[in-house]
Amino acid sequence: MSIDERMLAFVAWHGGIPRDAVRIEDYDARSHASRWVRHNLGKGIVHSYVIGYARGDTWWTLFFERISTSEPKLPEPWWIEAYGNDGKGWRDTYLYWPEEKRWRHAMYLQDGDDYGRHGIPEGDRAAR
Repeated sequence: MSIDERMLAFVAWHGGIPRDAVRIEDYDARSHASRWVRHNLGKGIVHSYVIGYARGDTWWTLFFERISTSEPKLPEPWWIEAYGNDGKGWRDTYLYWPEEKRWRHAMYLQDGDDYGRHGIPEGDRAAR
């Protein structure tokens, strides 16, 4: 699975972005109304992997950075930061299992399988 596919899978699993939000492609980001989006998506800055979404006047950006480890064993640890047009953001460590194509929060063993998912109504979680 490519990095882009990993980012898309995270957005689908995490649930912090509305389902009807549309991905902001690089060429659209260059003329976006938000300076933040233009700077981080439109210029193609290479400080991390980034993906953006928009719905109307609202937008979200997520930055992914793989954490290097000395052990090649799975899962892959990732540091993810997210920011929205409301000025709020979050950051945390997540784990990705390539064979299963599955994301989980780094604390899922301690706090449950859905730990680290946001914004998904309880009845909707089974569908994801």
